[in-house]
Amino acid sequence: MKYIYYILIAAGLLLAGGCSQDIPDGPAPESADMCELVVSLSAEANVAKNPETRADQPWDDPYQEDPGFPSEYSIDHISLYLVTRDNTVIPFFPTPLGNTGSSYTYQVKVNRNDEYVTRNDDGTLSLTGRIVAIANYPDGVTPAEPLGDVPYQLSYIDSSGRIPMWGVITINNLTLVVNSSVYAGEIKLLRSVPKVTIEMADDLKDRYKITAVVPDQTDYLSVANCFPTGGATAATTGSLLIEGCFNGSSTHDHIAPVFYNMGTDKVWTYLAERECPLTADGKPLGFTVTIERTDGVVSKPFTGKVYLCDYANGAPAPDTAFRRLVRNHDYQYKISLKELEFIVSFKEWIFGGKVHIDLE
Repeated sequence: MKYIYYILIAAGLLLAGGCSQDIPDGPAPESADMCELVVSLSAEANVAKNPETRADQPWDDPYQEDPGFPSEYSIDHISLYLVTRDNTVIPFFPTPLGNTGSSYTYQVKVNRNDEYVTRNDDGTLSLTGRIVAIANYPDGVTPAEPLGDVPYQLSYIDSSGRIPMWGVITINNLTLVVNSSVYAGEIKLLRSVPKVTIEMADDLKDRYKITAVVPDQTDYLSVANCFPTGGATAATTGSLLIEGCFNGSSTHDHIAPVFYNMGTDKVWTYLAERECPLTADGKPLGFTVTIERTDGVVSKPFTGKVYLCDYANGAPAPDTAFRRLVRNHDYQYKISLKELEFIVSFKEWIFGGKVHIDLE
């Protein structure tokens, strides 16, 4: 990974004609106290060595970004904070240095005289604490409290084409140098919403398209929360168990999910995290999916159910409904036809990766 560093060059002062005067050598007073901290952020993580116990993975590795929006990597703006040993929250004011498409680099100026900077006995300066990042928060607002609920309207994803994210790293005695850049590390970001993907099996993509996806319930949340449970004490994003990151609400607003890319062989939606109670008839939450032929063959549309649960022998397995929909998960369904019926089987990656449900 490449990191970009900027070197600040102090311009010399020109003496005006007339009386002579002594001009002190060295940088201007305001720059003599400033250190530079460089941080990178990425929504694309490497697979953890123990993926069953770690959550610092993306929705897939490598993750192929779907065409159209919202972008699942892009960062429009960030808020950065230093959380000191005594949990004092210090807002930083980052300046973007550049990006590689999925990794973004920022610079922060730190005043050597600030109270949170440690002055060591040998005369060196150092910094210790947790650096918290909030990315893509609506309208570029810097939330006042990054260690508690940071809600936003789910409709912001649709209007902006960006997904709000949250991440953290810890630095211990990081040496600061006046008028020089020091790299603090990379913050891995958790996308704050779960994703549901429904697509045709590969051998049917040239003959069928998805024309409708209707949820069994409309009581989905209109407000999502950027802050993950456990984030108040986490040393790194990767130290969070992804199932434990859930930060939903029991209050539902009676809105229906919006599926993108409708009328093609693959559609998807983004939801606020939510609990998944059974429906009134005792069924798991689910969707009614309609597919139609695209190859000119005249036939009636096919309609079938997709449930948020485990499957066994083509039917929902008893007592296996998903308890909740969790952020940074992609719940994937794949549709194929057998005797013109939807037959459903289920395969789950327990932590950190995609949740696969095949309709075959």
